[in-house]
Formats: sequence, C-alpha cells, structure tokens
Amino acid sequence: MVDRDKCQEGSLIVRVMDQDQKEVDLILVGTPNNTTNTASVDNTNTPLPPTIYSLSLPPRTASIFSNLLQSSPPYSQSTAQYWTCPPNPTLLTIHLTNLTTMYMDYTGCHMAQTVILETIELEDALHWLSTLGGAFSNLGEHNQQFAVRAGTNARKQLVVAMRCGDQSVVIKCWLFIGQSLLQQGQFSEASRVLRMVWRVCHRPPLALLSSTTKLLNMCRGIWARLRHERTKGKREEQCLEVEQKFSVPDNYRSVMENAGAELVSEKTLSDIYLDTQDLALLREDVWLRRRGTLWELKIGAGGRRNTGGMTQYREVDGKEKVQEEVARFTSVGLDKMVEMVRVVAVRESWVLEELSVVIDRMVDDGWSVGEVELVVKSQEEVFGARMKVQETANMLGFTPQKYGKVDHCLGLQNPLAAGVLMEFRRKVAAGVGDDEE
Repeated sequence: MVDRDKCQEGSLIVRVMDQDQKEVDLILVGTPNNTTNTASVDNTNTPLPPTIYSLSLPPRTASIFSNLLQSSPPYSQSTAQYWTCPPNPTLLTIHLTNLTTMYMDYTGCHMAQTVILETIELEDALHWLSTLGGAFSNLGEHNQQFAVRAGTNARKQLVVAMRCGDQSVVIKCWLFIGQSLLQQGQFSEASRVLRMVWRVCHRPPLALLSSTTKLLNMCRGIWARLRHERTKGKREEQCLEVEQKFSVPDNYRSVMENAGAELVSEKTLSDIYLDTQDLALLREDVWLRRRGTLWELKIGAGGRRNTGGMTQYREVDGKEKVQEEVARFTSVGLDKMVEMVRVVAVRESWVLEELSVVIDRMVDDGWSVGEVELVVKSQEEVFGARMKVQETANMLGFTPQKYGKVDHCLGLQNPLAAGVLMEFRRKVAAGVGDDEE
C-alpha cells in the first residue's frame, strides 16, 4: 500500500476502483525529473492537498495502462508530466466500466461489401466505356458506322450511370448521345436531346452544383456544331455533280499515276437503292440510296442526258433533308420504301487536281466502270465543269461509257425496273437523257 501522506510533492498517485467502488490497485508514480519542488522552501510539515482527476476505462484498457506505468519508466514519466501540476500531488482515480459484449454484424458487412464492390465495378465500366466512346466518336467524324457505334456505346454508359445514381454523369451520357446523332446527320433528334439537357441543367439538383457549368459549356459547344452543320447542309444542298462515265482499261493504274493522280482510298461499298412499289422516283430520274446509315438522294438536274455518258445531278445528304426532297415526288415515307436494287462494289478513289476519279468493280461478277467527277456550287458553273471533265477524260485516253453500275445491276436483279428506266430514256430527246449515278 502507498502512504498518501508521505507522497512526494508533484507525484502522481493512480488508484484503480472496480465496479463496486472497491480499490483494487494503487500505483505511485514519482516526481518528474524536470520538476522543481517549490514547496521545499517552505519549512512547514503541512501536506499539500492533491489535485484530483477521475477517468473511466474498460478493465482491459486499465490493466494495460497499469502495467505500462510499472514496467516502462519513459511511459510513467510521460504520464506524470501530463497529469501532475507541481507542487501539489495528483490523485488519478480510474473507474472500471462494466464489460459490454459487441457482436459483429456479418449481414451488414456483407451488404456493405456488395455495395462497395458493385460501385467499383460500375466506375470501372464507366471508365472503359468512356475511353471506347471517345475513340468511336473521333472515328465517327469520318465514318458513319463509327458514329452509330459511339451512340450505342453512350447508351450503355447511360445505363451504368443510372445505376450509379450520379446525375452529372447521366447528363454527360446524354450529351454523348446528342453528339452521335449530330454526326449521323439526325439534326432534329440531336436538337431535342440538347434542349432536354439544357433544361435539366437549369433545375435542381444539377442547378445547385458547380460542376454543372462544365456540362452547360459542353452543351453550348455541341449546339454550336449543330448550327454549323445545319447551315453547311443548306449551302451544300444545292451542290451539282457533273460526271463522265468511262470503260476501265487494263492499264488504268499506270495511266492515272503518269497523269499525277493519287490513290486516296480503296474500300467496299454496299449501296441499297430504294423506291416505291410503283417506282415513282425512278420515273422522275430521282435516285434514293442508303449507304450504311447514310441517306443520299440524287435528283436529275434538268432531266436530260448529254451524249457520251456525261450526267448532271443535284445531291442531297442526310435523312431529314432527303425526306423533305422525296416528299416532292411521293407521299411514301422513307421507312415504307422497298429495295429496288443492291450494288456491292470495290471502289478505288483517286484525286487529280480538283477532280475525283473513281473505279468501281462489282463484287458479284467483276464488271467495272469508272467516273470522272467534278462538284460545283451553282448552275452557272456547270458548263465549265462539263468542259473540264471532258478534257480530263480525253487527256487520260478513257473511252466514254453510256451506262453505269446501277444500270448493270438493275438488268441482273430487277428487270421490271430496268424496263421502266429504258422506257423513260426513250421518252427524252435523242442524244440527251438521264442517268442514275
């Protein structure tokens, strides 16, 4: 036992009391070395009153604390410095708390683990899809098929984002979808998506987030691109294509290279030409073509053919603009059109100054045809374009050919349509007529 009346001034007395307030241990911690006993100047024998502190600890923690005080001088000295306030001694009473039993919530832990792992997987999926979507979107600037894949990828991201519950990511996925629709030429659908995003970003909870500013800037950027493409489409809507068909000689490659032409691409084209059941478009020299997801329309400019296979057509691209033009000739919608002929060919594309030269070779039977093409912006430029195309074809030594690849495929696949086309040509003046490409 420790005699409390003989304790050194500035010392620490630790008393441990059990749950029944019985003393179970008493520990005396000596005066710290760096403590000056200011009471030594006073010669009186009156003991100084202790400073009293109380602390509640679980039994195990109290046992560890007591053992450290008795076995570790550095720890006991540090404890004394913390608790004491010389010259008065300090009495620290530790009350042992009741033992409590704590159970592990295995069900809750399993639920938390499932949520955490699912969140990790969803975020990982978003990151991968984001990387893949960026690649598809970039390639979609030059290829409609990749633009479609970018849209499909964005919709997958949207499903994952909705499961995560992050509204900012959900809106960002809608912006990706709008970008894909823009690349595909579906301007009205893209406009609806962008307007929806703009409205949602200006309503709570997104309107209250600082990150929404970035979403609004992205929306503005895509909207500016949409306006530009619409304006560009209106300007290009009136583009006129002047072309000369020719038979392809065996040595065409060397002829093209010697003339300074450059081969820029070689790819397989799969074109489907569509019309109404009664061939209303064909009878008007209007050719509706779907190449992948791209809709194109070629309208005979002036309704006449020049001699030697020289043709002139106005071209329209994009599903919306094509639908508007088709409505001038028939009330049948694009979705109700039927397949008239399918053309699958390997195309070589050459560039010779401002002219384009294409060589098409049919996959089915190897039949081939070439075209020298020049696109102009107005009717006033057509005559000069005709002269330029004619001179280039003559310079290359190519023999003019009257009919093109669609004529060839119509004769093989759709004799009825081929007959309608021949009848249409017989109705025009001799030596001038229409072509399809």
